[in-house]
Amino acid sequence: MFRVLDCDVPMRTLAPLLGLFVAALAACAPDVGGGPVDARRRELEARVQELERLLKAERESRETERQAYAEERARLDCELADLRGELTAREDEFLRTLQAVGTLSPEALPPGWELAQASERASTDAPTPDDSPAEDPALAEARERAGERLRTLRNLLAIEEIFGLDLLEVGQLSEHATGPVVFRTLDGRGRPAGSVYAERLRLEGSRAARTVTIVLEAGYELRGGEKVLFDGATDPDGKDGVRRIQLAHVDPTPWIEAVPELFGPKAAAEPDDDGLHDPRVVRETLNRLLAEDAANGYYELEDFAGTVAGVLRKVVLRHRDRDGKQERMLFADRMRVEPQGESLCLVLEDGAQVRGDEKAPFLDGRYRIFLPRAKLAAWRDAGVPGLPTPPGPFPAPLPEKDAPREPAGDGENAPARDAPIDH
Repeated sequence: MFRVLDCDVPMRTLAPLLGLFVAALAACAPDVGGGPVDARRRELEARVQELERLLKAERESRETERQAYAEERARLDCELADLRGELTAREDEFLRTLQAVGTLSPEALPPGWELAQASERASTDAPTPDDSPAEDPALAEARERAGERLRTLRNLLAIEEIFGLDLLEVGQLSEHATGPVVFRTLDGRGRPAGSVYAERLRLEGSRAARTVTIVLEAGYELRGGEKVLFDGATDPDGKDGVRRIQLAHVDPTPWIEAVPELFGPKAAAEPDDDGLHDPRVVRETLNRLLAEDAANGYYELEDFAGTVAGVLRKVVLRHRDRDGKQERMLFADRMRVEPQGESLCLVLEDGAQVRGDEKAPFLDGRYRIFLPRAKLAAWRDAGVPGLPTPPGPFPAPLPEKDAPREPAGDGENAPARDAPIDH
């Protein structure tokens, strides 16, 4: 007898249960003898090893490709640097050729001279220093003045921190312009990025607006080997194109004093007032006339230095909307009043308009404000400078009326709206 759980159970009854228990333990025991579980484990381990091998091979391949790309990039960078150096050398050679041609005097050349044969003759028939003809004094003076002008303009650009343009050649002076001129454009790191060529260069400046404009005419820019003509060019060679480089917040006085020949006759220093008109009376009268029609905005003469021969000098105009809120300011070295039929036009010269934080110099140095509802007769009777005035001194401003003013009638070709027209 075998005692289990305090029960007397015959051995023959417990034997089958013990057999089932041993079988269950055998099934749960680890398969040490190479059963299906061990085979599955070996299969997974082999798969992991294969994946690790493939990953390692892929990493090695990527590293090889990266090194190849790095070597190719380094080679291309070197090639690009060589090309840029070659381009710079060609530009320098072109400039030296221009300078050499500019120093030649036609009278000093032998008969039948041709540019294509100049290099060959220079090596075989070059005259000795004793046989060379004397240089024309006027030509020598012009070349010396061109070199001085080049140094002056380079210094002015450097003072204003214009580092993107490197002036290389200015040519000869002709009719308040110099040319041909060549600029080298530089990128943010000071490396050559292209070049700009123009037949003529002239300057515009405004003392009132504190602006300088470099005007390049008849030329083009080279960007990455591509030729880009100046704005407005219709000719294939860009002969009628113009590019304007505006330098805002620049006092033009040092520029005018250094190179007055590039600004034209208007840049000469002149008095701001001839003493023929009282500035206070002129300002009050003009503001009264300008404010007579304020339905859709009006202009206000803020300040000016004086009048010379009927032209207002160093003018500051303020434009307001119909609610009196300021929209923009205009600064001009000169302003005159011109008749337009029975109405008027304000012509501002050498200045700029300021709207918010943006300053834009006048296009071609001129800005017109058309006043279609202004009456020429009323302005003439008020004695506005620049218009024929009746005999007698400049009249005092008329007192303001208490009653609201009726807008002036339309001119013959005036638009339906009341606002002044400017451009």
